[in-house]
Amino acid sequence: MDRLLGTNDCCVRAAYENSGWPRSVPVRVESPLKENHHGTEKIRVGIIGANMRYGWGSDAHIPALSALPEFEITAVCTSHQETADETAKHFGVPHAFADP
Repeated sequence: MDRLLGTNDCCVRAAYENSGWPRSVPVRVESPLKENHHGTEKIRVGIIGANMRYGWGSDAHIPALSALPEFEITAVCTSHQETADETAKHFGVPHAFADP
C-alpha cells in the first residue's frame, strides 16, 4: 500500500483521506493543474459506469474527484439514459450520456 500512496495520483489522495487509514502513512501528491493564459485550468473528467444505484462510480470515483479542486466532472455515462440523468442530477454534472 505504501507504494500506491507514494504515487502522484490525486484520486489516491482523495480515497486515502476518506478511507480512515492511519494518517501515519505518507502521501505525496503533486498538482496536475496546468497554467494557461486564463489562469489555472482544471482537468475535465467524464465517468463511464456512474450508475447511482450501484458500482464504484457513484460510491467512490465521483465523490473523490469532486473533492479535489484540480478536477471538474463534466459528464457521466451509464447503459441507460434515465440512470445517467439521475446520476448527473444528483452530483450536479452538466452532461449525461447512455450507451444503448
